[in-house]
Amino acid sequence: AGTHLSLSPERGSAHCYKPMTSLRAAAQTDIGRIRSENEDRMLCNLELGRFAVADGVGGLPGGGEAAQCAVELVGAETPENDAALIALVQRTNEAVRELGRKVSPSTGIGSTLTAGWVRDGALHLGHVGDSRCYVWRAGTLQCLTEDHSMENEVRRRRARGVQAVQLLAVPHEREGVASDAVAGRLDDRERD
Repeated sequence: AGTHLSLSPERGSAHCYKPMTSLRAAAQTDIGRIRSENEDRMLCNLELGRFAVADGVGGLPGGGEAAQCAVELVGAETPENDAALIALVQRTNEAVRELGRKVSPSTGIGSTLTAGWVRDGALHLGHVGDSRCYVWRAGTLQCLTEDHSMENEVRRRRARGVQAVQLLAVPHEREGVASDAVAGRLDDRERD
């Protein structure tokens, strides 16, 4: 239950999940079996109730820098309401775009972002890409986010009667905050 706000997949989403009676958090990353550089960045501050994970888009230059930029920006603020959360995610997107213009002007850079703030016993969640957020509640692990991926967008458009070829004809901006799945850079082996 609670409020639910959403933005387009290109700009992310914001959610509020209530109520929470207790909170425990941990953060860990693993480079996986394919990549030589870990482009994951995390924020886990239980005391301030700030959490984030960002995964730089593999295959593009500057993925680690994009993820670091995203985590630093969302970690520096505590949005007071859901409108401020949406604005923060959008500002973070623009900051990654700007960094991409400097780091890799020809291709841009990108990162996923899933960030949460706990306020008044509620988790407020901003999400762009395919880095997921889960909650363990009543013995069940539940995914709170939906991947912003080309596959999910095709499914949504087909459900509305839009042909997949129309989706593929839409120009895709390659710079900014994006997910590995949107960029089409990873196969299932690399996602593990």
